[in-house]
Amino acid sequence: MADAPFVDLQSYVGRPVHVITSDGRNILGVLKGFDQKTNVVLEGSHERVFSEDAPVEQVPLGLYVVRGDNIALIGEVDEELDADVDLAALYAAAAQGGGALSAGRHAREDLAGGQRAAAPRGRG
Repeated sequence: MADAPFVDLQSYVGRPVHVITSDGRNILGVLKGFDQKTNVVLEGSHERVFSEDAPVEQVPLGLYVVRGDNIALIGEVDEELDADVDLAALYAAAAQGGGALSAGRHAREDLAGGQRAAAPRGRG
């Protein structure tokens, strides 16, 4: 089953994705590629920083590599639904780092309605 992540991620290449890291960071960009360790390359990426005291901040990252061992979840973004979200009016607590399982569980709850999620598999 070591090849399973490649089948799932291959369908995301060239599409906008939302990556949630094991420390709770939210990074969005177009998936340009990945390797056998599930390291991913995102183009035109930005990080969404959540706060209870300020609206969501979008920090431009450009071309960005996320190490596979730091990925809790990757989901395809529905661009129409994402465009309808008013980030300037959105206040939310930042995700707590707690390892991939904790971040992945919260991410799957947050991704409901408009985003498909694929948790990376095949790593010990």
